[in-house]
Amino acid sequence: MEKRSYGQFMSDTFSSPLVERFQARSTRRRLVAVMLTWTVVQIVLVTWMPTAWWAWGPLLLLFFPMASMINMSVRGVTEIPLSHLDDRLAQMRMKAFHDAYYVGIVLALIAGIWTAVLFSELRGADSPVYIFRFSAVGAIVFGGLIGLPAGLLALRLPDESSDEE
Repeated sequence: MEKRSYGQFMSDTFSSPLVERFQARSTRRRLVAVMLTWTVVQIVLVTWMPTAWWAWGPLLLLFFPMASMINMSVRGVTEIPLSHLDDRLAQMRMKAFHDAYYVGIVLALIAGIWTAVLFSELRGADSPVYIFRFSAVGAIVFGGLIGLPAGLLALRLPDESSDEE
């Protein structure tokens, strides 16, 4: 059995026919739209029903398959080491991470301000409300920071067929 590098293994995995159906630009954009809708629904549920973990908990767990589908749709560009990408894909990846973390920092600041307002508003309320809201907002922001680079790449990356032309 020949020994392959991690980068080669990841390139082969994301080039497999099993993930080709996610790689069309229209499918990638739909996946990003679903992820953004999911995030808005999650924020609304956490805001209106902070202790109803049965309502927003399963949605929070859906982040991981959604993030995986988006990562597959961009052919693993966020996972494959830079040394195994061509120059154009490496530049797109670096720009996506750069832009995503600027947005992520702004989102984290907004979430921090929102959490501070909630804490000051709920001083007399039960402490589980604090814990649920704080942990849910933290999970949403963390998920956004992880998912934003792949989401931006899903919106920007051209179809594979246009790469060959």
